[in-house]
Order: sequence, then C-alpha cells, then structure tokens
Amino acid sequence: MLQVIERRFEKLEDVLKYINNVSILYGYLKDYQMIRGIDTYSLLLNFDVPECKQFLELANLKQIINEDNLIYRTSYNIELEDKSAKACSNICFIDLKNGFEIQGYFNYDGCFNLIQIDYDLQKNLYTIELRNFKNSIYGWSTKTEETLFVEKIDYKIIYKHLVKLIFNRGYLVNIAGLNDLEENLYYVANWLNKKEFDVK
Repeated sequence: MLQVIERRFEKLEDVLKYINNVSILYGYLKDYQMIRGIDTYSLLLNFDVPECKQFLELANLKQIINEDNLIYRTSYNIELEDKSAKACSNICFIDLKNGFEIQGYFNYDGCFNLIQIDYDLQKNLYTIELRNFKNSIYGWSTKTEETLFVEKIDYKIIYKHLVKLIFNRGYLVNIAGLNDLEENLYYVANWLNKKEFDVK
C-alpha cells in the first residue's frame, strides 16, 4: 500500500539532509519527488507499507526508563517526527498475576488493551488474545481479532501484531525503535516461558 507524506523546505541542502535521515531512520521508503516552488521546495515521500486504516505520520518510538528496570514493565512514547503536530501516545507492558498485557494510549482516545496473555496452570497453556482497533461513530474501540492457545510464547507473534496495531493508529515508526521493541518482547517471552509470574 502506498502512503505519501509531504514536507516543505526553504533550502535545497535541508531537503537533501532530510531525505538521507528519513532513508536511514525509517523503513518502507520507496522513492520521493522534489518539486521546486518560487522560494520553497516541496518533498513528496512515497512509502510502500503494509495495509493500514489511517494516513501515516513519521514517528519515533522511545523507551521510557522505569525505576525498577524490569523488562516486563517497560513503556514507550510515540513521538511524531513533525514536532508542530500535537500527539500524545504511548504503549506500556504490564505484568499480571498469571501473565502479561500490553496497553496503548492513543491521542487522548483512552486506554486500550492491545494484547493479553494469561497462563492456565492446570492446562499448562497460555491464552493469547490479539486485539485490533475499530472506529465507529462512538469513537475508537478494540475487539479480539484472534485468540491463540499455546504451550510456549513466540515473541514474533506479539511483535508483528503490535507493529500492525501501531500502523493502524497511523504511525510509521523508526527502525531503531522497532528493533528495541522487538528485543524487549524477546526477553518478555523468555520471562513468560519461565512461568515465574508472582513478582509484585
């Protein structure tokens, strides 16, 4: 799916610097067009992205350092690359008595449960609920898209679903932020697979 993002500059060197930065920091950049105006340059960036339900904005995913330094209590801010646009979004990892949850807070729309993982000691199975966004006249909500029953957590399932949710809320996130998120989810999955939940 093609998404186009426009930026304007006064100097050619700023255009070139911006193109280089975006190509390094963000994935999915297919190509670009530069249109010269009377005293400005318009830059059209074409991104080839997975299907999503929103117009995308470039954003940086930044981990917030928590006091207890526990990987399963990590939080991330989603900060727009365009500082003039107002947005307030974040994602938090939460450890539960017998599992784990990922919540998201997006642009003052409220807090949403995105992914929930519960462990059933008697069945020796994890239940993974993968939720997705839907928008209606009443606003944003989530619904369960898929429920999985597994003996062992594969972090890639959680990571791919979370990235899809971030896309669906209109964020094209930087590669470094995604790499950090993937690494942390790998460690969360390892922690979950040890079944040592009662840590509060």
